[in-house]
Amino acid sequence: MKISILFSQTAIFCLLLLAACKEDDGIGDVVSDFSCITPASNDYALPFPVGTSYKLIQGTCSSFDHNTNARYAFDFAMPVGSAITAAADGEVISIEDRFADSDRARQNINYIVVEHPNLTFGRYLHVKSAGALVNLGSQVSRGDTIGYSGSAGSQQGPMLHFDVINCLGSCVQFETFSIGFFNSEPPLTNQTRDYLAVPY
Repeated sequence: MKISILFSQTAIFCLLLLAACKEDDGIGDVVSDFSCITPASNDYALPFPVGTSYKLIQGTCSSFDHNTNARYAFDFAMPVGSAITAAADGEVISIEDRFADSDRARQNINYIVVEHPNLTFGRYLHVKSAGALVNLGSQVSRGDTIGYSGSAGSQQGPMLHFDVINCLGSCVQFETFSIGFFNSEPPLTNQTRDYLAVPY
């Protein structure tokens, strides 16, 4: 396991287990009843390459499991081996990619965490086994390919979970931020449908 000194193993485990993802089986808008707010600005690119589109299977403020401190999160259905791109500039501060894609244990999640200049953290969960293309300390720019999607730790098959968090105290506690994507076509809502990453 390759973990930055900024996160203890306990903190990483808690952060990931709390946000372990499952597919939402509903059609259309996801229930929004957790005092969610509309993002003030769309500062992030979709976490997949320009010209590709993927289905949002669970959006923010879901009554399924995107709620409480993990309410501002996004799950995209992505075949194993699909490229993941950085949604914002930053430094890679934590990586795990040793779990097999056949491993469904919720705590066994492969991931990449990027620290942004504003001291928030972008989390890319369910990375492919041995699928990280970056190293600890790597500087990434928005749009860089940082890894490949997988399914380790997912109960509902291959997907990418993406969110942006800030740490509270030792990072065992966290809050997700309400964010938007400036290059989504159509503009991303909680509707279960495909979203295209357009050029920027």
